[in-house]
Amino acid sequence: MEFIIDISDKRNIYVLEGLKKLGYKAYKLHEHIGSKQQVVYVFSPAVKLGDDVSNLKDNSTVFGGNQKDEVIKILEQKNIEYINIMQNEIFTIENAKLTAEGVLAVIFSCTEKSIYSNNILVLGSGRCGKAILLLLDKLGVKASLGTFHKGSYESAHILTDNVISKEQLVSRIGEFDIIINTVPLEIITEEMITNMQSGVAIVEVASVNCISTKLKEKYKLNYILAPALPKVYSAQSAGEIMLKHILKHFN
Repeated sequence: MEFIIDISDKRNIYVLEGLKKLGYKAYKLHEHIGSKQQVVYVFSPAVKLGDDVSNLKDNSTVFGGNQKDEVIKILEQKNIEYINIMQNEIFTIENAKLTAEGVLAVIFSCTEKSIYSNNILVLGSGRCGKAILLLLDKLGVKASLGTFHKGSYESAHILTDNVISKEQLVSRIGEFDIIINTVPLEIITEEMITNMQSGVAIVEVASVNCISTKLKEKYKLNYILAPALPKVYSAQSAGEIMLKHILKHFN
């Protein structure tokens, strides 16, 4: 078995090094010379495969993140087993914890106040939202959780008493100094923006921006894009987690 690693993502450098230390044949993506052995490709969860997918070896295995339907179709035509690591529940939970650590670093850099002097709102009660809220709570930082579904609103009270429903957000969003979004949808409305504090920091963790381009152009916002935080602040740990789950698939 040979592993071919796309090291455009720093996390994958640690995957490559880890495989070599364990005695596996592992190569950088563009350094591999064809062979008859089974091939396993490893891409970053953040990488979107495109036309280059046609260059992948037939009957191989590919690890990566969410892909477009047309890419999945090509992989199926080439009889390639595609493992979407973002559908692995344990991996996504471990990755969410690293994301929470990264959010903490972003908060420190986006305010001149102590973290304990800021009133923080986390939007979204998925894995990342919960991990961020729990980390802030452990540190004794004042934080609230904004949810957008009735079921989420009810279950979120297990984590904190400071839960804000979708209907309450418009009137209460002005209470917060820092807003952290984990919901991959355009959920911030113009009415919410006009009710926000002047200078509020909006940290975008989700893969889809929570504010439309039109609204970003209309209002001067302290809008901080912070995608794929594990590769920025904890690449080694993130790579080790990926390696563990890749090897577990074969064992």
